[in-house]
Amino acid sequence: MAWFSRWGWERPARRRAGFAGVLGLAGILLLGYGSSVSAQQQAPNAEAAASKAEQARLADTDTLLALTSEGAVLYGQDAVKLSGYQYCSQAVALAEAGEFR
Repeated sequence: MAWFSRWGWERPARRRAGFAGVLGLAGILLLGYGSSVSAQQQAPNAEAAASKAEQARLADTDTLLALTSEGAVLYGQDAVKLSGYQYCSQAVALAEAGEFR
């Protein structure tokens, strides 16, 4: 090893290691800055996405309430009251016959 050190073979490796360390530090600093900027930009986007999700949930709730009330009206109009199992059996039989409503 003394021969390599004496003739300078070790110096380029040290320089490469130092250069790699400097590049690594610069990369870490840039990544830290870039993530804070993107986090600030994503905050309004996250709020907008949460607002859209809340609106979608409210629309689903309205749809569920409308379907439930319509179903209650239709069930009340039926002359013959069937159980859930009977309704499902009837739906499967109609679907197998190719009759979809």
